[in-house]
Amino acid sequence: MKGHLTKNRNGSIDLDIAFTIGVHEFGRDGDGDPATSAYAVELPLGSGATALKMTKAQQGLVQVFHEFLDGTDSVDEFELRKAAIEGCRVSGAEDRDSRRRSVSRTIHDLVQRNVMALKHGRFHLVGRASDDFEVLEDEGANQ
Repeated sequence: MKGHLTKNRNGSIDLDIAFTIGVHEFGRDGDGDPATSAYAVELPLGSGATALKMTKAQQGLVQVFHEFLDGTDSVDEFELRKAAIEGCRVSGAEDRDSRRRSVSRTIHDLVQRNVMALKHGRFHLVGRASDDFEVLEDEGANQ
């Protein structure tokens, strides 16, 4: 989201603000349904709130990431890689080694683009909400 201040009792109104809003699952309620909470992440000045363009493989990996959230904001590296390789969201290749290479390449791309970070053996999303992504065609996803 991006906006322009119209009233600010603590300073100038000549500032633009930008932030993303996401949803974090922090557990389950008594019925087993997800218990969620909204959060906002401020974007750096001048960054604007534009959608990050992602390939289908990258979007698939982020979806797998969200499925493995265990009440925290991170996912175990081994579990994420294993689930992404065994599934077909990142790569539809029949050969397991091809899917493994595709998952590794997709993770590398997301880390390079500062979408994901690896810390202490766990992947974290970096300052973006999952709804902030635009899916692009990925001709290499089905290799």
